[in-house]
Amino acid sequence: MNFKNHWKRIAGDIALFLFALAPASISFYTDMNKISDDLFIRCGAIMVLFAAILEFRTHEIQIQRQEDKFKAMWKMISVITEGLANVDRAAKVALRNQAYVIQSVGMKPNMGSPEDIKDMVVTESIKALQNLKPLPESYYRYNSIVSYIGKLLVVLGTLIWAFGDFAVKLFNA
Repeated sequence: MNFKNHWKRIAGDIALFLFALAPASISFYTDMNKISDDLFIRCGAIMVLFAAILEFRTHEIQIQRQEDKFKAMWKMISVITEGLANVDRAAKVALRNQAYVIQSVGMKPNMGSPEDIKDMVVTESIKALQNLKPLPESYYRYNSIVSYIGKLLVVLGTLIWAFGDFAVKLFNA
């Protein structure tokens, strides 16, 4: 992954990961050493909150991936369109030449006059579709890993939130 382009995103992901884990780790330490009694349970909710934010941030990248696939499809369509325009242009040049030959003999061509045979026009917007750049595949892999970590932290935080007091009792026994 190109770190230069995505360092803000990576730094935000690391910060959310730390905000999810640090309070739970500190509160587990305080509950184990009898400094507090229920801080670990409450930090499970904080872990769920930050882990959910971390996981939901990945959805916009998943949508971007779908857009990139759509752009790739349009890029292919634009290349095909330009190729068809070239074939069409060549066929129309041949038709015009035949029409000129038929006209030069003094007959009226069935295909119309050579001036009526128009070329297919490939617009600049169709050509611009060929320059669409998707995000690198490594960024999508990074994003899926962050998404799995976020989901795992949501489940872990929910378990701490629900059963944190039992975990502290189990480790203190």
